[in-house]
Amino acid sequence: MLARALMPPERVTAIHLAADAVFRPHTPAMLAPAMQALGLRAGRYSLFVGTVEPRKNIARLIEAYARLSRDLRLTWPLVLVGGPGWHSEAIHARMAQAQAEGWLRYLSFIDQRWLPAVYAGARLLAYPSLYEGFGLPIVEAMACGTPVLTSNASCMPEVAGGAAHLVDPLDVEDLAHGLARCLEDEAWLVQARTQGLARAAALSWDRCADETVAVYRQLS
Repeated sequence: MLARALMPPERVTAIHLAADAVFRPHTPAMLAPAMQALGLRAGRYSLFVGTVEPRKNIARLIEAYARLSRDLRLTWPLVLVGGPGWHSEAIHARMAQAQAEGWLRYLSFIDQRWLPAVYAGARLLAYPSLYEGFGLPIVEAMACGTPVLTSNASCMPEVAGGAAHLVDPLDVEDLAHGLARCLEDEAWLVQARTQGLARAAALSWDRCADETVAVYRQLS
């Protein structure tokens, strides 16, 4: 942001957003209504949440997923949640092909009341976006106790705070390797859940408001 805005660092303050209170770990009973309504199985899918558009890097995510073993893809199919965006026709065509092969499901928009459970029921949030203003799905997933794989670019490392597995979003092979590791490594999954919950807890809307007010006071 500093490089693009051509502003001196001393005139810029970064204020982090947070996940709403509805994003929290779920018990099996809490997961059940959403899983039944959407035809999902808790713990048996990977998740992407976001608008279907080029900067979200969904095409490379699907290509990386296609490189996983058939067993991995069928055990943890990729579920995508989010409406169509600009220049998404080719991405939708590739999604349809993968869906026909049985290892991807595109849910488009879903009822917002189901979203926390969809996060909490996922084995992994795969979020290899190329550019974000903040990347709120990272924090929302962590607040639900869901491990996160995300990009080593843009703001994602800052938002993840060391609690996610980072990959090069432009390198399909690196992305595929990261997906396989995150899906199969039980020790990493346990560690990522613990670290993610701690990272999400460190971010709050109260803190966001306090820091925003503090900036305005400096300007007065």
